[in-house]
Amino acid sequence: MAQHPFGELLRRRRHYADLTLEHLAELAGVSTRTVSDIERGVSVGPQRRTVIALANALELADHDRAEFLGAARLGRLRTATNVSLSSIQPFRLPDFTGREAEMTALVSLLSSRTGEAASSVLVTGMAGVGKTTVALEAVHRATAGTSDVLFVNLHSPDTLPLFPLQVLQSLLRQKGPQEEHATMEGAFAAWRRVSAIEPLAVVLDNVTDEDQVRPVLATARPVVVALTSRRSLGGLEGCQRVVLATLPRADSIAFLARIIPEGQRARGDLAELAELCSDLPLALRIAGNRISSRPTWTVEDFVQRLRAHSSRLRHLVAGDLRVGSTFALSYEALSPRSRQVFRSLPLIVGSSFRADMVASIHGYDVETTDGILGELADLALLEPLSGDRYRMHDLLRIFAEERLGVSETPQEIEPGRARLRSWTLEKAREMALVDEEMDAAHEPGDVTLPSAREWLTTEADSWLDALRVAAATPTDSLDLVLGTAEALVQFAERWLSFPHWRTVARIAVTAAEQFGDEARLAKQLQMLSALELGLLDANPDIALEIARRARETAERAGAGDAATWALISIAWSETHRGESDAALRAARHALEEALEGGLVEPQVQSRYWIAIGLLDDDPEGALHQAAEMRTTIDDHESDLSLRQWSTLNNLSTAISAKVLIRLGRYSEAVEVANRMMDDAPFFPHEPDFLARAYRHRGFAHLGLGERENARSDLRRALDLVQEHERPDWWAAEIQDALDSLDRP
Repeated sequence: MAQHPFGELLRRRRHYADLTLEHLAELAGVSTRTVSDIERGVSVGPQRRTVIALANALELADHDRAEFLGAARLGRLRTATNVSLSSIQPFRLPDFTGREAEMTALVSLLSSRTGEAASSVLVTGMAGVGKTTVALEAVHRATAGTSDVLFVNLHSPDTLPLFPLQVLQSLLRQKGPQEEHATMEGAFAAWRRVSAIEPLAVVLDNVTDEDQVRPVLATARPVVVALTSRRSLGGLEGCQRVVLATLPRADSIAFLARIIPEGQRARGDLAELAELCSDLPLALRIAGNRISSRPTWTVEDFVQRLRAHSSRLRHLVAGDLRVGSTFALSYEALSPRSRQVFRSLPLIVGSSFRADMVASIHGYDVETTDGILGELADLALLEPLSGDRYRMHDLLRIFAEERLGVSETPQEIEPGRARLRSWTLEKAREMALVDEEMDAAHEPGDVTLPSAREWLTTEADSWLDALRVAAATPTDSLDLVLGTAEALVQFAERWLSFPHWRTVARIAVTAAEQFGDEARLAKQLQMLSALELGLLDANPDIALEIARRARETAERAGAGDAATWALISIAWSETHRGESDAALRAARHALEEALEGGLVEPQVQSRYWIAIGLLDDDPEGALHQAAEMRTTIDDHESDLSLRQWSTLNNLSTAISAKVLIRLGRYSEAVEVANRMMDDAPFFPHEPDFLARAYRHRGFAHLGLGERENARSDLRRALDLVQEHERPDWWAAEIQDALDSLDRP
């Protein structure tokens, strides 16, 4: 006996709730036989009180409950209606264009009939991407009119999925009057007979599971079968697959131009309209139809309506074409837990995400969450990317936001949002604090410097948003905000092109001010000053102002270390401002304090700025400071972290080479630069280390008159500078030297 649609719905709801027949019967207060008869289609019209008891036991609410009660009420009538409407074939577009690569692949696959098996191809992709249109066009091209084309829509927004028997009944009915088969055995035998008589082509649209179509594929002779589904239908044997993505932007614009009359295109930007439709064919079709059906409208008129993010889906409606309704069909097929996860995804800021980030919202483990995301991807509600990342289409994100607002109150949403925010900040702090020691001794699967940098750069939108929101949320941990911001500022030197470092550092300063700890505030101010000087668009005047405030704050707090570091930032700022005397005074003062306090790193840093200040007027004095830097580093190597040692070593060798070049001791400068190159493999994560070595050796070769060697080294230095985001003046200085080599 054919299974009744309500029985199928009951079975699916029971599985989603993870209930056995016996457990559901017990919860509903009915017999196990009653539940079994409904699911098997034996009982096609259960009493209303039984249906309500089952809905209560399944804890159905709102739309789910209405769908459940409605399916029971329609009974046998709905089954007949499903089959009757399912065979209405969509209109084949006479002006079909685009999708040439996909169409070529589909026609080739559908044309290759071998043996006695059906030649089947599955067209998959997200809702609204044009699967039905493409499948129909491909079948017509592949058969070239030599076969009847039969069509069955196996699931629509207004009907429940057809069962295998109903699919066969619909196909047989399209081949003319014949006996109606009420059993699967009879219908299957009839289908085998019919498919053996003449060439056939079949389009099975909106397939929901493999069982629906397996009997159709088991034909007596080769039949061309094109399937469309939002699911991957991984269980289908011998089925080729073609995945449809959204259209390339140029194709989207051409698509709109074919629909919208020229006069209405005169005002407005088709590229913006395509972008607001996210290049989804259904959305593009609706937009084009709405504009063309209103002669007084222009493209700009409709674009203005779509610019409002929250109401975009409400405007993407034209007659019975609705983007939201097509998404709803996939959404309704999800289990309750998967629906909850899906509608929470817009809480994540960024174009893509991983399972661990999603897991933090609900407190699920990563394995469970990855399984749910896999279910969403299988229904084309998510796009799986390389590795373990997923991406959500822009219009699906809007749909998910709408579902979230309808299904949950702000009070219910906020705990998940807060968990995500805390997890993101903790993860960002962890990644920003990864250093060379951790990287050098890592085990397989551990976080390394490259993987930490990749995470921080990939998830930048997420952690920046989390930091901004947490800083403005009184209930969030101030310590977490400050700790994360401070760690990220330290990471900034590895990614100078990120445009929001000032925001991060100022959040750290504000958090320190709220703590009321002036020593901590002085440290954050000094870090902000140093960050300002290190950025590609550094403003030394602003850096100097911040460094002076850091110095004053540190002195009030009695924070000697922070006060000394502030002096170093002052020296750095004055150097960049061209105030060499003020820079030397600050650097010498910083050295006095560093020596008095036994501060190793500030000793080396302050001597560097003294050497820079002496470079023009007293290069021998600068060379003495460079030698003292080397001695200090060697004497205290065991006291320094690998990161500190690499930074100081970089400064020491760089200033030594620069001073030697200034003194005309070019051969010695080449030797220093060569030592830098030998050391470079030890500092793979110091992006400018090797660039400096080539730069110095290039200038030394230039001084020796070795023009070709100079050209080679300076060109390599320039390539590394551009690759690793160094300041413009760096590149300009090297380029000037290269230009001089081209002059007679």
